[in-house]
Amino acid sequence: MPRRPKVNVTPSPSGGWYVDTSALTPRYRSKPFATEAEAEFDAERIRRQLAGTGSAAEDLRAIDSAMHRLATSECPERGKPLSFAIEWFIANYKGDSSDRPLSSWIAEFKDLKKAVIEAKTYVEIEQYCDHFSATFEKLTAGQLTVKQLTAYFEANPSHWHRDKVLRNFFSWLAGEECRRLVALPHPPIDTSPMDYIRRPVYQRESDEIHILYVGQVRHAIEVAIKDYPEPLGQFVFNVLTGLRPEAESEKFWKLPNHGWGKVDFKRKLLTVTRQIEKTSKRNRQLVLMPNVLAWLEYFKAKGTPMACPRRAWRKFTEAAYPKPATPDGVRLDHVQDLLRHTTLSNYAKRLSVVEIEYQFATSQDMIVSHYLSQIADDAEIEEFFSLTPASFGLV
Repeated sequence: MPRRPKVNVTPSPSGGWYVDTSALTPRYRSKPFATEAEAEFDAERIRRQLAGTGSAAEDLRAIDSAMHRLATSECPERGKPLSFAIEWFIANYKGDSSDRPLSSWIAEFKDLKKAVIEAKTYVEIEQYCDHFSATFEKLTAGQLTVKQLTAYFEANPSHWHRDKVLRNFFSWLAGEECRRLVALPHPPIDTSPMDYIRRPVYQRESDEIHILYVGQVRHAIEVAIKDYPEPLGQFVFNVLTGLRPEAESEKFWKLPNHGWGKVDFKRKLLTVTRQIEKTSKRNRQLVLMPNVLAWLEYFKAKGTPMACPRRAWRKFTEAAYPKPATPDGVRLDHVQDLLRHTTLSNYAKRLSVVEIEYQFATSQDMIVSHYLSQIADDAEIEEFFSLTPASFGLV
């Protein structure tokens, strides 16, 4: 049985009490305590610290401090025993950030992204992240070189979005706030290696932009009025405001404090908030043209539903414009951002480039290189902005 360390509580000639022990080297002598009980409490702490070994093997002051924090914390762990904290640490500690493999960081990045973006967007991010993770899963963030990354992009040049996703990932690893993700408190790298890799230029082919011409827009509205009244409000709203049907329009009409609350009829403005804006960069306002204002006043007065089930939407689009739009058979209703491209191609002939850039959150390059050239006939533009409920005999 180990010998109990000799620790004495001795009165001080100058008053008070101190703790003295011959078992420590150098000899330990405490500052005077006011009472003998306080000195005895400290002596017992030292005895426990030295018990069984005869040397200061563990500093129990740190343990006492940790137990005090657990007992007094205002956080959910308040009152938990020290064993709880240790078990949680063993289960959750993943090592120093610099030692974690890239596959672990990718998994955390995906989880964070999944919580803040649309499911359709997440599928694309997951695809590129998983491929990258499988390629470099055993390396840490600090081990990956610019040369290796460059070779990876040269071997996988399939889509410019790969660069965009991984650039976002490495910026986050370097401690930057980016695209709805807060900065890491202890980033594993100081600088993103993507900073040394040239961004690819996103080239759109001319046949990638498709629109509905005014005759097709008029026909679609007539079909909706006659046979598919449920999607009428959503179609007219989308084709006249440029909001994307699934990514933005649905949210605009379903989120709290949105919908009609964001339509200012007096000032003729429609506010698109960051919560529904696809890029989430800023709030923006659309100035409502007279025909857009007339439709919104009509829909509000009639109580027209402004969002419809996706199944009803698909049936409507198949009936409204069923013919292929291009020689290779691409269907108009299957083309990305069809209604938005229609809106901006018409507005490009009515507003300045700067006004369109601000109101519709698009780039000047897109406006000049694509939207300005889609419609050559000014009469079509005039007809587009003359489409009102009255022109369809609704009022």
